[in-house]
Amino acid sequence: MNEAQTTTQDSARIGAVVILDALGASTLSISGCLRFLKQRDLLLQELEGRQKVLTGLGEHIGVQLGAAEVLTFGDTIVLAWDTSKLEPDRYLPTLAHVLVEIFLTALFHGILLRGAVSVGQYIVQKGTVLGPAVADAAFWYEKADWAGIIATPTCGLHVSTLFERLAFEGNSGYMNEWFVKYLVPLKGERTTELWAIAWPHRLCSKHAQEVVKNIVEEARRGQKPEAREFSSAMVFWRAMSTFRVPAGTESKYSNTIKFFQYFRDQLPCKKKENGTG
Repeated sequence: MNEAQTTTQDSARIGAVVILDALGASTLSISGCLRFLKQRDLLLQELEGRQKVLTGLGEHIGVQLGAAEVLTFGDTIVLAWDTSKLEPDRYLPTLAHVLVEIFLTALFHGILLRGAVSVGQYIVQKGTVLGPAVADAAFWYEKADWAGIIATPTCGLHVSTLFERLAFEGNSGYMNEWFVKYLVPLKGERTTELWAIAWPHRLCSKHAQEVVKNIVEEARRGQKPEAREFSSAMVFWRAMSTFRVPAGTESKYSNTIKFFQYFRDQLPCKKKENGTG
């Protein structure tokens, strides 16, 4: 993050704010914390180096986004995009694409992310981000009982606008690549229907094997994985099996698995993996 920007651009902005935290980081030992910080820094470096790739998308995806302002504290990452000149339903597809990349890259770096995305006003000043959009994202990301990224109800209104626009244009099929309406599990064994980032779609799409191969190879930083790993289910389970499940947190992991399996049941990858597609 450019320090000059944070000290001179203190006026209120309008845009997208995403808050992400790492599941299980609060229970780590000192050595575990050091490993986590190393993996987090590798993740941030990799994402910074891929900003142009992440935003240079096709016209059917949406408009380009500039580089996000990134703030970190503890196990939490805050991303903020100034989108004051854009309508949310125009940039949300691009934002969702970026968040899918972030979630899967983190997964293969050994980090499970939970988060929320909001839209609205915020300010960034001397390394601190505040405002209604920040408060909205902060309120909702802590309520989710899984690894995943939700759109807050405020953001969800704009996602619904996007859905209706795509349906009107005859392009509603693209929606499953970015967002899905889902009964999101919340703490206290409750659920509520929200739009969620459709990260499993990337693993379950017809392009899954090549996409997963690239992600895994990048995450392993040059170590070529074996071809037999590249079914979406095997890659997902292998990644999940690297995590420790602390007592009392089982539901977060089982709910994450259910979300992945929901996509496997809905998309063509199930037939492909069974050799019938």
